[in-house]
Amino acid sequence: MIQFQVAHKGTNSVIVVSLASSTPHQISPIQYQGDGAFVEFLKNILRRSAGQHGHLIGDATSPVDLNAALSSKAVREFFQVSVVEGESLTVDTQPPPEGAIF
Repeated sequence: MIQFQVAHKGTNSVIVVSLASSTPHQISPIQYQGDGAFVEFLKNILRRSAGQHGHLIGDATSPVDLNAALSSKAVREFFQVSVVEGESLTVDTQPPPEGAIF
């Protein structure tokens, strides 16, 4: 499992974003806990955010791709992000797939 704490910069409202993945590339649905309005705002940003190799992550992704999306300028403009659990799952040890977009 990987879990991020995502704090809205303007209000310090906290959202917990997690995946039930046990490996860096295991895809799982993104789980959100927190204030409904901020959760929807973050979901809308993440649905249009790219994973590590340039693909959109949507509503289910892997830890390495969620970490990349949460590190994007679009997210960091509004939120402060920190890893609470499973930081080792953010490390990618595989080469990029053929045709990856950078």
